[in-house]
Amino acid sequence: HLHPRENQNPRYKRLSERVTDIVERWQGDNISDPEAVEALKSVEAEVLEVEKEAEDEGMDAAEFAIYTHL
Repeated sequence: HLHPRENQNPRYKRLSERVTDIVERWQGDNISDPEAVEALKSVEAEVLEVEKEAEDEGMDAAEFAIYTHL
């Protein structure tokens, strides 16, 4: 998951929690395979968006984490 990135930006922690929730719901047969795939794709898109925002702002991971936390 995103656990190694959680220290870089608090938003990764929330995204990691969403991934864990999706996997648990899928393993518990609460959502179908296609639903799980779509949900994970959504999280992936958000991760890429976070990374792009940092790049667009010209900040490294630590700077961007502070910036988003303010």
